[in-house]
Amino acid sequence: MNYREGLRLMREAMTEDTVLLACTAPIGPSIGYADGMRTSADIFHDWDCVPRLFNRNLKRYYYNKTWFCTDPDCLIVRNAENEDEQCMRPCIRTDAENRTFATAVMATGGAMILSDKMPLLHEYQLELLSYMYPINTQAAIPLDLMDSEVPGKLDLGRRGNTHIFVLINWSDAFKKVKLDVGNGHIFEFWSQSYLGKGAGVKQFEIKPHEALVLFVTDDAPIVAVGVNDCLCPRIEQRFENGLLEARFIKKGEKVYVIAKAPIEAAEGCEVQAVCEEQGLYAVTPLGENLSYKVRLSV
Repeated sequence: MNYREGLRLMREAMTEDTVLLACTAPIGPSIGYADGMRTSADIFHDWDCVPRLFNRNLKRYYYNKTWFCTDPDCLIVRNAENEDEQCMRPCIRTDAENRTFATAVMATGGAMILSDKMPLLHEYQLELLSYMYPINTQAAIPLDLMDSEVPGKLDLGRRGNTHIFVLINWSDAFKKVKLDVGNGHIFEFWSQSYLGKGAGVKQFEIKPHEALVLFVTDDAPIVAVGVNDCLCPRIEQRFENGLLEARFIKKGEKVYVIAKAPIEAAEGCEVQAVCEEQGLYAVTPLGENLSYKVRLSV
């Protein structure tokens, strides 16, 4: 009662644009007053703390946007070579582990709080952070909630005509995971690779401490199946009368398109064949264009 009364007084004194984040606080008594809520313990410098964090964060998916915005603790992408003399505990995670960490933060659908000294980061680390935008706000549903200690088979739902899944290997050994992908086209974000068309249940092999981000897109004569700059995109597109009309998410983006026949640019873009045997093409914007059109050339 005293705690809730304290939160009530704080909330009463705040302006409307103030965010109240309850951190390392009791979850239940914070409901109704806290805008955000830490849903795990603290992140530390090594890999071992990451599965411990997401054992709680991913299992508490149902809180997000129901009672408050969940806070999975700050995202850290640096390693020891990015530290300065003020650092008391250098980060020792690998770049691959940091990619997995970022993937898991994205999958929570909660707050993204950065905790690196940006001027000390390498260009590729800043690029990793850029993949988080636009920020995902929809919590993934664990498909293996009752089958694993730490959820690693995550359903982020449909965004337009693309279904997004995340598979995480929290263990120290290679892992094979089965996933029903239906009949959609499969594109994996981190490897930037088109994995073909699904046919029901498909098995994926995941390296230790790594993650796969899978875009599974409904079939069409021409369809955008993946992008190179966003972990959780909503690919706006429409196919009609041999013409694909779509939008880039960001300036300078590369979009991967699958077509059942050769295609050509119709408006606002350039088209380059990536693998003609697969019918895979890369579409990039012309100038500042955010919308584009491609069509079957035969």
